Amino acid sequence: MLELIHTSAPKGLFDDRSGYTTVACSEGMAADLIAALANASATTVARIEKSSDAAAHAVLRLWPVTTATGPAMVLSRIVPVVADHTGRPARLAHHLVLMGTELTAASIAAVLLDDGVFCQNFQGQPRRLPLRHAPTAAPAAILDSAHAALQALTDHAEGWAAHLAAIGSRTHNEPARLLIPSKAPVQAIIAAIVEKSLRPSALRIATTEDSHGSIATSLVLLQQGVPGTSRPIADWTNARGTASPPIGPTEPPRRTPAAGARRQEPVLDLSGLAPPVAVIHEQPTAPISVASTMNRKDPSGSAPNPAPPEHSPSTVYLYAAIATAVVLLIAIATTVVLLLLR
Repeated sequence: MLELIHTSAPKGLFDDRSGYTTVACSEGMAADLIAALANASATTVARIEKSSDAAAHAVLRLWPVTTATGPAMVLSRIVPVVADHTGRPARLAHHLVLMGTELTAASIAAVLLDDGVFCQNFQGQPRRLPLRHAPTAAPAAILDSAHAALQALTDHAEGWAAHLAAIGSRTHNEPARLLIPSKAPVQAIIAAIVEKSLRPSALRIATTEDSHGSIATSLVLLQQGVPGTSRPIADWTNARGTASPPIGPTEPPRRTPAAGARRQEPVLDLSGLAPPVAVIHEQPTAPISVASTMNRKDPSGSAPNPAPPEHSPSTVYLYAAIATAVVLLIAIATTVVLLLLR
């Protein structure tokens, strides 16, 4: 498991300039991944008066990247800092990168449930960090507590966890929103959702509507009182949820590569979207969301007009032959009538 810490400091690990900079990262981390994590650290956070309030205002984001060594999952936690080296309010971002055998639902959930995995402040000089090993699974008691946190919000915790995990691992035109109480343990709730995921390497879950740059989010858990909470898929802020999750397919059909198509993957994909399955004739193809295409409506509110049917060349030739035969028959009939009239 790789990690990177980005905050306001007198100097950084890679430069001597003051301000927001990378102050620590794991040995062997690629330069493009370092730059991507640093760019993902500029998230708006609340101002706090006491350091003990930092955890309550933390912003959490799970987002996938594709690196030169393969797919990876980034767990980002950004917390407010009372004051930086200049005395001004600041923020600290701690990013954890899981890849390879660590890309399992159990391992990601275990990291989220580890109280000491994320730091809230940085002391000392900028430095390189030794590699850390992600846990393979959380202890049963801790995992049970995460399930209990979700069960406290809804009567159908297991069904909702699986449904939300499916939503969080596919692309949408806009993120689905879930409203939860302000005091709910959001990190434990996300762990309970992640633990049910069938596609953990594709998860895009956040606790903020502020999607920085091109990082896409599929599921947002918003706590009570947070702005931007229109059209939630469920609202558990004021009462325990009694409704069961929607019934229906939770995963879009998967595309298959065209015959003879060459597979092309970017070295580092920061979009948070699944990379194209194939590239045909050297032209990149955009990710296709079957669900969003089927559900797309005309701006007027009416159902879209169906596309006209396409005819194959053989059908066109048949129509032409029939038309020619009809013309010939009319000509012959006209000639016979004229001869009889004479």
